[in-house]
Amino acid sequence: MRYIVKITTIFILGVNYMYSQAQELPFNQDFIDLVENNSSTLNAYKEKIEADKLVARVNLNPQNPEARISRTNNGDSFNQEIEITQELDFPTVYSNKRHISKLEQDQLETSLRFFKRDVVCKAYSKLVYFTYCKNMFNIHQERSSRISNIKMHMQEKFKLGDISGIELTKANMEASILQSKVNKYHTELINAKKELAYYIGDVDKQEGVMQLISSKNMVFKDDSLNKASLKSKWVEQNTGVNEAIFMYLISDKNIGLAKAQSWPKFSIGYRRDENQSIAMNGVALGMSIPLWENKNTVKQAKANKAFAQSYEADKRILAELHFEKLYQEIVENKQILQLLKNSFREEEIESQLSSSLEEGYISVLEYFNQLEAYHQIEDELQERERSYKLAYIELLKVEL
Repeated sequence: MRYIVKITTIFILGVNYMYSQAQELPFNQDFIDLVENNSSTLNAYKEKIEADKLVARVNLNPQNPEARISRTNNGDSFNQEIEITQELDFPTVYSNKRHISKLEQDQLETSLRFFKRDVVCKAYSKLVYFTYCKNMFNIHQERSSRISNIKMHMQEKFKLGDISGIELTKANMEASILQSKVNKYHTELINAKKELAYYIGDVDKQEGVMQLISSKNMVFKDDSLNKASLKSKWVEQNTGVNEAIFMYLISDKNIGLAKAQSWPKFSIGYRRDENQSIAMNGVALGMSIPLWENKNTVKQAKANKAFAQSYEADKRILAELHFEKLYQEIVENKQILQLLKNSFREEEIESQLSSSLEEGYISVLEYFNQLEAYHQIEDELQERERSYKLAYIELLKVEL
């Protein structure tokens, strides 16, 4: 048996090592530490889980002893009764309760790990959005600066009678539109910075960590071996699937608990009766035999187990479908990104359009139409890169 365990452990470690070599993870430990230290919600959830774990340990042992004192009197006579009683369930009841408590505590630990994972992934998504807004703001600032120069040049040409009023109006309109987009992305950048600060604190102080993360080349390897390994791990680490697994395990133990509670309960204690003429002491023993009520409890526990089994199967199917959707999304974005980057040459396009405009090969209207088409490609590149990174983080969050 020991050799089987060793071989299994070596195999799992080997698979994990191969997988870690196959995919570059986007996560940075310094960034994770920042999120853990700054997220008040995460810290509050940790405290909640610790409190819930304490509650899960309640009723694992026999109940507290019960003491009663009764005294009645009628003139010169009196009667006094003192009784101390301890109730005991059948031993298997406590064994099942401890198993259930252990499962509930494991479930709480898993819940905390998944909650932390989701908070960290949310922080990464905010970082991706902040980077996207920053890039878009810088891009539109550069565009606005270039168009402003073009606008001034067009004004000089208009004075010389080289272009029409429509062409000058087009230049002025494009300059105004670009300036409004600069203002738009500046506002979005400010808001994105505030959202990111909620997770990591002062964003400006963490510039080094963010640059290190942004510089990572997230190249997703979409071969069939990696997909099968990642899919298996992704489904097993899915929040809904784990919730269903624990539901099944706990409901299974609840069947044993319900059956154990069908056995007699015992009570043992001490009793003293006393009046003005005599006092009596003795041991009090008792037994309670459940006849009908636990039959329904067992039926309920079995029904819960059957439901949990079906629920787990449904959650696995949904997790697999979600994985396939994410995987397809990241593969498509990767292909489109590679296509756009290979065909995208910013300096060449800008210089060619400017030269063509200066030399009179194209009109102002044609220049702005082609420039707008070029800007759409550039914006699409930024949007696709953002979607690619978000899907990459969501797909590899199981590594946290």
